[in-house]
Order: sequence, then C-alpha cells, then structure tokens
Amino acid sequence: MGMELNALTDRGTSDSLTRRFGLPSSSNITLAPELMPVASIGELPELLFHQGWRRWQRGFNTAAAAGQAARAMFRVLDPPSSVIVVLERIMVSSGTATEILADWGYGPGAADLGAPLTAFEPRDFRQTPAAGDQVVLSTTTSAALLATTAVDFTIPANTPFDVPGGPWVCFPGSNLLLGNTSLNSQMFWNFVWRTRRLQEQENVP
Repeated sequence: MGMELNALTDRGTSDSLTRRFGLPSSSNITLAPELMPVASIGELPELLFHQGWRRWQRGFNTAAAAGQAARAMFRVLDPPSSVIVVLERIMVSSGTATEILADWGYGPGAADLGAPLTAFEPRDFRQTPAAGDQVVLSTTTSAALLATTAVDFTIPANTPFDVPGGPWVCFPGSNLLLGNTSLNSQMFWNFVWRTRRLQEQENVP
C-alpha cells in the first residue's frame, strides 16, 4: 500500500508527520498490506507544535468602580485575519460573590472595550512571539448589566471558577463578552487559548 503524506485529507496531520520525521513534503511511504503503522508523535504539546498551533495565555483584572459592573472581551480580529482560535479555558474570580454572564458575538464589527491588550504570554517557548497574534483582549466597567445569551452562573467570593461551555472554536470576527452583576467589585480574568493559520479548505463563516 502506497501513501503520499501530502495527500492526506488532514493537512495538519501530514505536516506534523513530515516535520516530526524530517521528511520532505513529497515523501512516499510504502507498507506491506499486512502491517499496521503506528507513529507516536509525542504528548499533546508536542503534537500541537508540529501541527502549527501557537499557545498563549493572559491574566488581567478590572478594578472596582462605584455603581458599575466589570466586563471583559476576547476577540479575534475581523477578516482579513487568517487564524483559527481555540479558546481552551476562561477562569474568573472576584472579591465579592457575583453572577457571571456571557454573550457570543459572531462579528465582524465588534468594538473593543476600553484599552485593548495585545501582549500575551507564550505557553511554548519554541514559538516565535507575535504581538497580539490576531487576538485582542479588553476590559471596562459599565452601569448597565450585560444581557446574557450563552452563560449565566454565580461564583462565591475569592473562589476561581471556570466558565462552562469550553473549548470555544473562533474564526475571524468572533468574540466572547463576559460580565459580572456585582457593582463596585474587582474582577479577575484568565484566558488560555491557541491559534494557527487557517487552511484553504476550512469553512469560514
């Protein structure tokens, strides 16, 4: 049985195999029909790296403001942004017991909240740091409470909680807006995600 690595349906798998074994993209592998190949590419971080994923995280807080609630947004830049983003985890906490609300936005055209953040921490130091990597985080406070369509749950004071529903797959223009309901309370936000370049065959909304 002959197989061309660059003809595999999953291009990411093909690329990870050729990189892992140091093979040119035109390489062929010929196996006897009675043999079953098993290739161990390593643990998850190693596999993600060879598939072209770049892994990031960022934590920040929204200061308490009298008569106002906190908000935070995770946004993938509008087209012609060329990345797919998997938002793996969002962890929130507050010094006050509060309700957490969230709303999906599919864009494009969403405006960032207040001063945007574009400096992130890499989770794999082999990757080349890229400022922003086509993702923007932002935060603000507002006297109006967020209307929820995706998430609604409560957390006790000083107790970090994961936002339910993840991981979230985000294309260019996608955004996730989070808010609390306790006025004049500081909020802490922590986001963990990974990005890679879109492939031609992927269906982008």
